[in-house]
Amino acid sequence: MSEQTVGKRIKQIREKNGLSQKRLSEKIKVTPMAISHWENDISEPKRTNLRALISLFDISLEWLLFGAEKANVIVGTDNCISIPFYNNEQEIAESEYISNYKSNSYFSIDVNLLNSIPVDNLVCITVAGNSMEPVLLDGAILIVNMGDRFIKDGKIYVLRQENIIRVKCLSYTSSGIVLKSYNQQYKDEIHTFQEFSNFEILGRVVCVSSLL
Repeated sequence: MSEQTVGKRIKQIREKNGLSQKRLSEKIKVTPMAISHWENDISEPKRTNLRALISLFDISLEWLLFGAEKANVIVGTDNCISIPFYNNEQEIAESEYISNYKSNSYFSIDVNLLNSIPVDNLVCITVAGNSMEPVLLDGAILIVNMGDRFIKDGKIYVLRQENIIRVKCLSYTSSGIVLKSYNQQYKDEIHTFQEFSNFEILGRVVCVSSLL
């Protein structure tokens, strides 16, 4: 079974609604070539195009990006829960990026470690690279609450910037937002509030496997 991608889900929802690539391009005001590139995984939609697709088809960002409306958490014995684990074999171009998502497996954790966090919006992903070391090690498993997207100063978030996904510590300044890497080899990124509108907060990191 081939791995689902954003492009494949765009094709799926387009065909389900009986639209040609040309007709879809007219509705969201892009070129037919852009639709073709998305569906063939040559490129991914920008944030404005994602919003247009979500509005047009009445779908959620979670489904379009990850293939799931929300986590279908399995409650097991001994107070353990199994959270959908998402991973992707696609090449990670930079060490600060985390992997994208695939929903074939689950990660089990003691529910008591989640400090009463609602479990319905939880997903697991893995870290790739060293930009967040020593707090988040390469290969560490992150539990992300996709229902928590309001910035709390100093907390770690999963972000979407154009067609890449990143994990950073966020904090406020008087004029904007700072994206911080714990590894001192990486400089802080300072963005005005207007510039930060180009980012999409996907969720807050609430637990890390290397700390369990």
